[in-house]
Amino acid sequence: MRKNQEKKDEGQKVTFYLIGGQNDAFVSGILEKPLEKKAGRIYGPGGNKKLVYFIDDLNMPEVDPYGTVQPHTLIRQHIDYGHWYDRQKVMLKEIHSCQYITCMNPVVGSSTINPRLQRHFTVFAFNFPSLDTLQTIYSQILNFHFQQQAFCPSLLRSGPSLIQATITFHQMMTHNFLPTAVKFHYLFNLRDLSNIFQGILFTSPECLKCPNDLIRLWLHESSRVYGDKLVDPKDCDLFQKKMLETACKYFEGVDSHVLFQQPLIYCHFAHGGQDPCYLPVRDWEVLKTVLTEALANYNELNAAMHLVLFEDAMQHVCRISRILQTPQGHALLIGVGGSGKQSLSRLAAYICSLEVFQITLTEGFGIQELRVDLANLYIRTGAKNMPTVFLLTDAQVLDESFLVLINDLLASGEILDLFSDEDVDNIISGIRSEVRGLGMADSRENCWKFFLARVQLQLKSNRINIT
Repeated sequence: MRKNQEKKDEGQKVTFYLIGGQNDAFVSGILEKPLEKKAGRIYGPGGNKKLVYFIDDLNMPEVDPYGTVQPHTLIRQHIDYGHWYDRQKVMLKEIHSCQYITCMNPVVGSSTINPRLQRHFTVFAFNFPSLDTLQTIYSQILNFHFQQQAFCPSLLRSGPSLIQATITFHQMMTHNFLPTAVKFHYLFNLRDLSNIFQGILFTSPECLKCPNDLIRLWLHESSRVYGDKLVDPKDCDLFQKKMLETACKYFEGVDSHVLFQQPLIYCHFAHGGQDPCYLPVRDWEVLKTVLTEALANYNELNAAMHLVLFEDAMQHVCRISRILQTPQGHALLIGVGGSGKQSLSRLAAYICSLEVFQITLTEGFGIQELRVDLANLYIRTGAKNMPTVFLLTDAQVLDESFLVLINDLLASGEILDLFSDEDVDNIISGIRSEVRGLGMADSRENCWKFFLARVQLQLKSNRINIT
């Protein structure tokens, strides 16, 4: 659950909460968290506020053997009767000044929900933005970046072609690379389109000096966002063919040398040095020298990793570091056991000046032990402001319930009941002065919001799956 937004409306504050629940017990705990007792058995949001629950993926919860979706039943009970039951005291709680906004994902989960719940909602569809809309959105972002940092004027003129090429290429990916049981991760949406421009926003005038540099950067970002997901050699060949066709179509007069020049890798440590700057790798030997030196420094401070830095390994380090440098960047690494996913992740984290946090499995390790480890991780990143990579392997996911906590960590940053009230008070006391230093009121609410925002900023995660 996450406090998402507040706004004033006729003298009252309306607070939005994002919810993603798995069962009615979980959902009821989230629903009750922002409420306070008013009088008797009447509960509601604090002060003169109104509360809006935003429920993401309403169609995702599992249907039980009796055909009931437990979270839906709880929500419908509240909407129908204005109450739900306290699970400990087995008594009614009347819930006032609350509303619901929900959304459904047509790609996953059930395609319908119970009509007795749906009848309470006004239903309308969000379609994928039109081409004109996408052109307007990304042209504003791109032009602001180029103008703010005083890029070459010729790059500004190349902006519309770049945007058209990106949108067309995204449409090609969604039509030609469809998900299957084996390629379940072949899902491409607006986030992927935005990630292309996120990579372009890494650049400085030192990186982009002419339109050809912008074309090569576009090729690289498209390869990272779309190409790295592909697992079949035939898919990879088709991807390269379509990408080059798109480049030739929208970047008129582009030299073939620009399209085929290797290596096509950009990273923040291409030329070494202390100050990270997103630049192209000009030569494999230069990159190998930089990574070899970084590996030697890492081995002096940590348990030695004896890595062979061949081309694929160096590319993987660059790919991982690019994700770790991205705000709220998280990576899912898929491959056979022993292929170096953990070692390369540790090296990339070291290059990005990030600590690595990993849970240690012990006898009887369960959900409570995971909560303790995650609480320590939150203290490290949110209270102590230590940039950290959370490295998790599939062998460490002993129970599916672990994924509920990991999903909350990635989605909203707030995990239900991760801290006791005493721990929350200690955290707020420790960061109160920092909140005041930012010119914000050091209320409990603002301090907790600041803590969670910093957790999301400083915490990166690498999830490793073995196929």
